[in-house]
Amino acid sequence: MHSLVKPVFLDLPQEILLKIAVFLDPVSLVRYALACKKLHDMYQDLLKLRYDIELHINGMVDKEDSKTPMAQRLSRLYDLRLGWKDLNWKNMKEVDLGTYFMPNHPPEFAAGVVAISSEDSLKVIWLPSAEGNGRMVEHHSRSAHIPIGDFTIDPTQDLLVLLNDHIRNDTARVHLRTLSTNEDHPLALHPILTYKTYEDVFADQRGRRRHVKIRIVNDILALFIDDFWSRLLIWNWRNGVIIYDSKLELDITIKNFTLVDHESFLLTANSDIGGALLLYTFDSTSLSGVTPVLVARFGLPPIRSSFRVKVSIEAAPLHAKSPDDALFSTSPTSRIYVVSISYIREEEQDYRKVHSSYELFVHHRTFKKYLDGYTIRDKERSTEADPKLPPLEVAWANWGEAETRILSCHPVPWSRHMHGTRVVHVKNGCSIDVLDFNMERTAYFGCKSEANARVCTSPSIVTDDVFLSEVVTKLPYGLSSMDFGQPYHIYMVDNERLIAVDGFLQTVTQVNYFIKSLDVHLF
Repeated sequence: MHSLVKPVFLDLPQEILLKIAVFLDPVSLVRYALACKKLHDMYQDLLKLRYDIELHINGMVDKEDSKTPMAQRLSRLYDLRLGWKDLNWKNMKEVDLGTYFMPNHPPEFAAGVVAISSEDSLKVIWLPSAEGNGRMVEHHSRSAHIPIGDFTIDPTQDLLVLLNDHIRNDTARVHLRTLSTNEDHPLALHPILTYKTYEDVFADQRGRRRHVKIRIVNDILALFIDDFWSRLLIWNWRNGVIIYDSKLELDITIKNFTLVDHESFLLTANSDIGGALLLYTFDSTSLSGVTPVLVARFGLPPIRSSFRVKVSIEAAPLHAKSPDDALFSTSPTSRIYVVSISYIREEEQDYRKVHSSYELFVHHRTFKKYLDGYTIRDKERSTEADPKLPPLEVAWANWGEAETRILSCHPVPWSRHMHGTRVVHVKNGCSIDVLDFNMERTAYFGCKSEANARVCTSPSIVTDDVFLSEVVTKLPYGLSSMDFGQPYHIYMVDNERLIAVDGFLQTVTQVNYFIKSLDVHLF
């Protein structure tokens, strides 16, 4: 019977066979292409089309010079989309740190690598993947004679950036090291970058350690210091040129920052009218220093005068290239920004006693639209007649409802609970929601979906005596829920992993987390 059916099917005209193939899912396409040479040859163009579509749906870009057959890559994309939809991972591997590890800095997670620091060492963990078991190395501060303070990583460039906590002669040092071996980075013309500090002018009198945020995008390295007067420094880390140093020029309300891409960034302002996001652009190729241009100021929900606001912002790291073991990577334009907003009563002296907290989600396309618009306006203007374009003032009423989503939350001290357009939203220690703001991907939630996956298109309406009026937001998202059945304190996420960190909390301060192991759930 089979010998008769097969020739009849293959003898159909090619245009009919291709029309049939259009209705096949990627897994079936792969099966037929691998089973029959004629179908394989005929499906090649169609397979490329399906692969490009699936990349677009998932907000991914292909890995350059990939040796993996396209059919296998397509099947992997399809598996990942379905696995994340229902939080149905294929495997779980535990990474044991060997002992309880008390980090002095939030763990860094990028391109499949977790780095956790203590006072005298740095554990670097290449996490297990679908293809391998991973590995772990430990760098000791005494071996390189560099005290381990704030740091960040880009595994795709084998880059470890260490801020030296020991300041000499009012000069701070930033070390550019290899992540794998903790040696001077070979691509850094100057493996130690320096800058003058102002601690003699503005000493910390509040009894707390300064908050320092370090971010990397390709050859751009940015260092943001949250002090009495915040400061932003931007280098080209490869040639050692300092592109921008705000020194003491930032407004006193500026308290947080993130890079948007290699030539733009966002600052947050804790203004008394509700806070704001400030979008800047700068010339990343400058060799003599630049002054960033304020493109737009985005107002946040207006608040009553009896409250103060504290705003911070975070987005997933941007990689210079695809990780070595990845078949594809997240597109730099497929990102969600998480704006954490806390409100404190005006009479409250302890800034940790929060009245209410929210997370505000903004897609990258919102900021990209204004950056592209600025570029067009800048080209059209007359430089001599108008040497500087004024920033756009975007009131909350003109952008917030359609382009954001606000949800109540508990403050998360760790900033790696997001990747691309996915965010882990912790409900309690055992239960999480995974929010996905890629609506082309979540459109498939309605197809054979389990009860734990749905699309949220109804508006979120927040009524809180903090606000002058109710806050309505409508940015749609997909929602998948999971109850682990056991408590975890930290969650991290990337394209193929959901990492739940096991440990215990001694006090309410983040520096007293003790980490014992990482449970890596592989999709």
